[in-house]
Amino acid sequence: MNFFDINNLTIFVCDGAEFKALKKGITHNFDEKKIISLPIGINPVNQKLMSLDSNKHSILLIGLGGSLNSQYQVGDVLIYDSCTKIIDQNYVETKYTDPTLNKWLQNKLNAPFVKGITTNKLINLVEDKKQL
Repeated sequence: MNFFDINNLTIFVCDGAEFKALKKGITHNFDEKKIISLPIGINPVNQKLMSLDSNKHSILLIGLGGSLNSQYQVGDVLIYDSCTKIIDQNYVETKYTDPTLNKWLQNKLNAPFVKGITTNKLINLVEDKKQL
């Protein structure tokens, strides 16, 4: 993507409290139909994404996550510059986010860039986090 236009932005957010908070928190004239709630689980998410015509839009995925870096605290806003998929402790692939959208977000949010990690299992133990 070479050009970012907020009018072509679709926001994906986890269904439930995050979705409700985002809809409540949108303060400018953003089209609420462009805020899409996502179900839990990779298969339901894939089905939802395949049912949408998202190729014509910039996509922003918003959600809660945990940090592996102790310098970030609960409530900190971070912007992914990439996300690496890990399956069974093996790096599978890294996807990079759009630099134009990232620059726009950083100007709006004044948030640092970080590298994201996604896994095929829930990571909730300190030992598992240290391994990542």
